[in-house]
Amino acid sequence: MIRYAFNMLLCLKGMNMDGLPQWVSELNRPEIIWFIIGLILALSEFAMPGFIVFFFGLGAALTGACCLFFDISLNVQLLLFVAFSLISLLAFRKLLKRIFIGDNRNPAFGLDEEGEYIGHRAKVITKIEAGGEGKIEFHGSNWIATSSQTIEQGASVIITAHKNLVLEVKPA
Repeated sequence: MIRYAFNMLLCLKGMNMDGLPQWVSELNRPEIIWFIIGLILALSEFAMPGFIVFFFGLGAALTGACCLFFDISLNVQLLLFVAFSLISLLAFRKLLKRIFIGDNRNPAFGLDEEGEYIGHRAKVITKIEAGGEGKIEFHGSNWIATSSQTIEQGASVIITAHKNLVLEVKPA
């Protein structure tokens, strides 16, 4: 299928495979196409956050390796690509993300994913009305905060709950 599409593209350009240099005709092999797709996907990880696209690049490279040793149909190639991509994503993402991006826990503040905010102190930037919203500064970032009590600007507060992007606080 990929060869057919490549040949059709050449026909539209008024060319055929016979008149091209040898290295161009080598690009028409499925293992080379999968390796190129894998390289493009792996390199595109630098432009996209999340550390996910890399594993689809790895899946494409592994599919290319299978094509190098076995003559397999396009359907099986696509199935292998999906399987290799998902297996590598599920098996290695957490480990490789920790190695390449770093651990998102901050031992200097005693933070972890569960109690990252609760129990820590912050400073009120804009007055928080009882039952209303205001802003606090926590570890250099401004957050929307709510409280059941009125808290004046400049006061110190303790974070009691974390609901999406809103922190619930009480006076310190």
